[in-house]
Amino acid sequence: SDSLHVRVNLTGGSLRVSPADDGELYDYSMRYDAAHYNVERNFDSASHTLTLRLDGGRRPFRGFSGDGEERARLSLGVARGVPLDVALRLGAVEADLDLGGLAVDQLTVESAASSTALRFATPNPRRMRSLRFDVGAASIEATGVGNANVEHIDVDCGAGALTLDFSGAWASDVDARLRVRLGAVTLRVPRDVGVRARADVTLGTFDHDGFREQDGVHYSANWEGAKRRLTIDASMLVGTLEIERID
Repeated sequence: SDSLHVRVNLTGGSLRVSPADDGELYDYSMRYDAAHYNVERNFDSASHTLTLRLDGGRRPFRGFSGDGEERARLSLGVARGVPLDVALRLGAVEADLDLGGLAVDQLTVESAASSTALRFATPNPRRMRSLRFDVGAASIEATGVGNANVEHIDVDCGAGALTLDFSGAWASDVDARLRVRLGAVTLRVPRDVGVRARADVTLGTFDHDGFREQDGVHYSANWEGAKRRLTIDASMLVGTLEIERID
């Protein structure tokens, strides 16, 4: 196949995403209590779309598992070298997403109450058009974002916490749009990357030590001469935004 669209909806349990073995477009396994989960497993060959859904809506008390119910588990491998459009919708999920070396074109992580670790351990061979996070009462930590080869990052943070670590091999400039209502967003940016940030703050806080301000825009000291740049457009209601410099 010349592309793969992945749609995952998991309301509870655990999720692991990683590269598949050579020669496989995708490979997945599921483990769940059939008495409590609605399940969908479908691959549409016309649109190259894989849909996986584990919905625990049939459980009377979703936060209680004292009847011996086992947590749902979903493990998914996707092909290297195939352009990927991935959308993950996660509820009360522990997610481990290892996307290093995958040809990710678009990635959306919508998380209501999950604890998610996302890694780009090695560079994305494809220019990623968009990386989007919709964070509810969740915790997401993404590392190696400099390897993601991403053009645009879009964040909507409610009451959760999001950390983006931009370490890695930057291929080009990145722009990020951040909307923070009640949550906390931390950006860890290498010192050699120039940063420009425009922040509209209502009752929130913006921590940006070492930046100079000009006409309402904050610039890192190395903005003018930096080979790679991060441009931030942020608005905060009661949330917090911190830019932390890393080596």
